[in-house]
Amino acid sequence: MQKPEDQKKFVDWLNHMLHDKLVNLRDRLHQTLDYNGGNMEKFPAAKEGDDRWKPVQKVPTGGPGYGTMDVNMPPSSAAQMDKVLTHLGLPVLTP
Repeated sequence: MQKPEDQKKFVDWLNHMLHDKLVNLRDRLHQTLDYNGGNMEKFPAAKEGDDRWKPVQKVPTGGPGYGTMDVNMPPSSAAQMDKVLTHLGLPVLTP
């Protein structure tokens, strides 16, 4: 985002986001950054399994009989990020 018009487009995108969606997106991206040690070179455009990846997954809450809970999954590729944005009802930014 070197061009001022691209920077403005990004800032406007963030500023028009509902607070709960912004918080959800921020939390997921923090998890992604933590997982990659802050190195976004480890964030590929696509990876194996993207077609099966879901932005919210059910995980067990304990042993047998305890049930499951929905967990917001952090994206590990740009293709997964697009799925997160779609799940949140946010437009995908294009250059």
